[in-house]
Amino acid sequence: MAQADLNCLIEGFKNKKLLHVHYVFSLLHEAIRVLRTLPSLNRASTDVSRQITVCGDLHGKLDDLLVIFHKNGIPSSDNPYVFNGDFVDRGKKSVEVLLILLACVVVNPHEVYLNRGNHEDPLMNLRYGFTREVISKYKGHSSALLALLEEVFSWLPVGTIIDRRVLVVHGGVSFDTDLHGLEAIDRHQNGIPSSDNPYVFNGDFVDRGKKSVEVLLILLACVVVNPHEVYLNRGNHEDPLMNLRYGFTREVISKYKGHSSALLALLEEVFSWLPVGTIIDRRVLVVHGGVSFDTDLHGLEAIDRHQYSSVLRMPERLHDNTSSTDHMRHRIGWKQVLDVLWSDPQSTPGCEPNVFRGGGCYFGPDVTHKLLRINDLDLLIRSHECKAEGYEYTHDDKCLTIFSASNYYGPGSNRGAYVVLQGAELRPHFVQFNAQTKAKYIPMRQRVGALEASALNELRKKILASKAALMDEFSRRDPAETGLIAVHEWVAVMEDHCSPGIPWRVLREKIVPLDSRSSKIVYADTFVGSVSPTKSEDSPSVVESLYRNRERLETIFRILDKDHSGFLSLDEFADACSLLQNYLHQPIPYDEMVNMAKSMDINKDGFIDFNEFLETFRLVNVDGGGAGGEPR
Repeated sequence: MAQADLNCLIEGFKNKKLLHVHYVFSLLHEAIRVLRTLPSLNRASTDVSRQITVCGDLHGKLDDLLVIFHKNGIPSSDNPYVFNGDFVDRGKKSVEVLLILLACVVVNPHEVYLNRGNHEDPLMNLRYGFTREVISKYKGHSSALLALLEEVFSWLPVGTIIDRRVLVVHGGVSFDTDLHGLEAIDRHQNGIPSSDNPYVFNGDFVDRGKKSVEVLLILLACVVVNPHEVYLNRGNHEDPLMNLRYGFTREVISKYKGHSSALLALLEEVFSWLPVGTIIDRRVLVVHGGVSFDTDLHGLEAIDRHQYSSVLRMPERLHDNTSSTDHMRHRIGWKQVLDVLWSDPQSTPGCEPNVFRGGGCYFGPDVTHKLLRINDLDLLIRSHECKAEGYEYTHDDKCLTIFSASNYYGPGSNRGAYVVLQGAELRPHFVQFNAQTKAKYIPMRQRVGALEASALNELRKKILASKAALMDEFSRRDPAETGLIAVHEWVAVMEDHCSPGIPWRVLREKIVPLDSRSSKIVYADTFVGSVSPTKSEDSPSVVESLYRNRERLETIFRILDKDHSGFLSLDEFADACSLLQNYLHQPIPYDEMVNMAKSMDINKDGFIDFNEFLETFRLVNVDGGGAGGEPR
């Protein structure tokens, strides 16, 4: 491709022509060839040009790009450019803008630098329009084009350094930003396991997905080929009883029919031999679920793990002549394995039975800190829970949850992620992804519904954990023992005994139905059933319901805004958190309060205006957790 071809392309797009799909494919393949030779951080120089132009978000606005070229000139050796991400989405000419920029890179690879933005991402494209635009313009070829565009985006550098003096990145930096580490990252993929690229896979390899057999066989093959570079931890789903319930047993029977019985027996033995944890450089502990006050790493190392083919069965006496001491030791070992496979972190101190899962415990920050201190470790990494962004820190950043199954509750429900621990300091670098095998437009209602299902499932954990207190209060308000309670009383009980920060009246229909005769609630049904993403196309989503309550939110904002300035200061926000503490019966750490305030302050001016306050209720899940949409 030459300069004349670039000029012809720009002229054609000016005249509202669509580039033939054959040439689109050729251009994308050529762009990948050029981009994959570039480092993750571009190095730009002005030695020749004595100037360089940096452009911000274009978002599919072709007219703006053409104005820039008209006023500032086409890229050349005397006129270099940095385009700082977000080339696509929202605007109607995203295809044209992207193709022009890629053509500029192909023609002038040393004068045009493209940084990746947060919208160079297939998950964002599904939501903000680029996927629909490609499907609309290239119809039958759209699936192949979208797959190729995803690869193009993955090869884009993440930043540019100009003359060793100016850093240009799309979003910004953090305390963890390491430019040398960024340069060393393979931004396109993490690579096959090898002596230079070791892996820890943290359990739950099977169940639910339709390719569990294939996933497991690949991982086992990795261990056989690289026994000192690939570490497989057992998860709670590497268990024959779980496999019966969640699909792996059916999958094996379906795929291997007459051989399935022998295979399942062998797989049960494979699972029983999997280690229950990995310690990295004597500093990081990786287990599938978590820990408890009883967790003893030296004891775990000495356990004969093979005897626990299913940790869901409480061990019986091994032999008739087994002593009581040996039997007790056997039960203690079983309990330790159960805890590391099934436990979940909680924000409050202590260690409580995990009533939601029926195994393991809820462990608090004090449990994490004690285990790390006793064993001279820095970090606990665990999995076991879906997270909207694929990972989450808790317990003062000492407990990291990493979840690598994207779209777990359905397309668009969550990202997958993995963490790369880099250098002698084991600095964490997170890579998020969305493994979408087919390009498909997902309506906003369906995506919100999937996120709601995740949030409501987490909310059900809280409800079940408070079942005893809730039932006592329901019964107290029902002296006639009818089993029924009025809606306003149900809301009051949930507010007092579960959490005051949740809009129970809005959520009620998602949790428990009304009795058709009395229009009251059968309060025992509060603890029954599972959560489905959405009931129908016509029922409003929780997020929609929350956002419709604008007047109530505005009233709350005015109450918090004590000086009536139209903005919430940090002091006003702190006062609100202090009030909230009285209802939660637990302190809100100052750092957590500051982080909440910063997350609400979208334009980063140090104050929260009403639109930012309202936007927070649109973006967050009902439990105050993961994002229902990404701030832009």
